[in-house]
Amino acid sequence: MSHRHQAPRPRISPLGRFARGIVHNASFIVLAFAIAAVALAVGSLAGTAPSGSAAPAPGTAGWVALRGQSPYEIIAAAQHSPLFHVKRTGTGDYLHDLSRLGTPTLVRGVSGPHLAAMSDYYIIPVLDHAGNAVGAVVAALNPSHTAVQVQSIDTYTTPHPLGSIARMTQTQAATLATKHKGVAIAENVPRLVYFAVDQHALDAGTLTWTGGGILPDDPIWQFSSGGGSGYVVGADDKVMPTTALPFAP
Repeated sequence: MSHRHQAPRPRISPLGRFARGIVHNASFIVLAFAIAAVALAVGSLAGTAPSGSAAPAPGTAGWVALRGQSPYEIIAAAQHSPLFHVKRTGTGDYLHDLSRLGTPTLVRGVSGPHLAAMSDYYIIPVLDHAGNAVGAVVAALNPSHTAVQVQSIDTYTTPHPLGSIARMTQTQAATLATKHKGVAIAENVPRLVYFAVDQHALDAGTLTWTGGGILPDDPIWQFSSGGGSGYVVGADDKVMPTTALPFAP
């Protein structure tokens, strides 16, 4: 299952609203869950994952326990997903080769003032022969970060250089942030984030947002400022307080 990133698409909630961003992949979702129903034991889905590297998380179907937080262990757990076992031959608008995976990147959810906590994600870049990211495996994390659930495998319209997930490097974002008037960046390491955008305003045409960050695999950089919630740097080069993001009401 995959879709192309043609324009920023809204993210409204950790799970339910994420489906809006992957609507074009409904057929792959149905097929994936059909596979999962047949192969109830995770071991039957482990053909491409190293043996013993992950175990099913108890309770909820589709979740796979993490043995640890190393890139190897994260990728191994993600590879247990039925989405890695869907037939990818043919000419469909989806990624055909998942054999080259880059380093997983942690993307944190930023909640608006009226929203519940957002899920965090591991985003695993899917690489081409040159090492550029042509897509991403979108794996949700449970609250304790002890299990993952692959929700989609997406395609980038334009490859991201050097296996990057964000459209802007950390250095580029830091340069823009420090040049912004009145911003005093703390010395701690920035983080990649996504947020729940105001979907109603987008649909009504009263909000135009081109800064990214509304899907976990199109994150933006957030910098601490020594107090408060800090600042974010959008993919459109704009710097703003995190509180100024167009959050869902």
